[in-house]
Amino acid sequence: MNSVIIRKEQIHDSKAVLTQEQSKHLLEIVKVKVGDELKGTILEEGLTTITVSNISDGIVEVEIGQVRKGLHFLIELIIAASRPPTMKKVFEHCSAMGASHFHIFKAILSDKSYLTSKVYERFQELSELGVSQSAVFYKAPTLKKTYQYEDIEAKGVQRFILSPYATTKLKDVKIDIERPLQLAIGPERGWTNQEINEFKNLGFEEISIGPSIMRVENASIAILGHLNQLMDRK
Repeated sequence: MNSVIIRKEQIHDSKAVLTQEQSKHLLEIVKVKVGDELKGTILEEGLTTITVSNISDGIVEVEIGQVRKGLHFLIELIIAASRPPTMKKVFEHCSAMGASHFHIFKAILSDKSYLTSKVYERFQELSELGVSQSAVFYKAPTLKKTYQYEDIEAKGVQRFILSPYATTKLKDVKIDIERPLQLAIGPERGWTNQEINEFKNLGFEEISIGPSIMRVENASIAILGHLNQLMDRK
């Protein structure tokens, strides 16, 4: 873990007792000792430096330093349900790259069973692993799962649907990272023309991030990699 995730309810008098799992990792892998300083992420609050203040019975206690603002952008990934191993990668790696919300739904060419996978039960764990890896984002991503895409009209939202056949290239699109953003990414078998037209009717612009037919996780990471170039580290 690049940054230790801490919840507000863990903090008392500027100190926090880490979970057994966190403590085990820090003691066995990082090999911390009293006095060591580590990066910390206080979920929904910000970033900090934590100092190991006590180690007892395999549990690590830390002192919380001054909390500073981290990065947070309103980036919603609208992803057609895909195989569980794919969704696992998407949840973890995209959370590490700034995705703030995941809306998963059954596309026409998605397998219905993908929405009942147990991978969704691990969303909090996987997304927090991503936030920890980033060491710059501090808000826990959220998840919405539906059998049909449920559009929520929102003014000022930039909307794009990814397709390798689009004539408009990502490099030719001006994106304001400070404004809310929605990115629709198709299933492993791709979007149907019907779905592309439906999204376009909702105000989504069809764009291409390259000529290759990418895997879902690769397309998600590729577009977020571009967006990361627009983010300023505070």
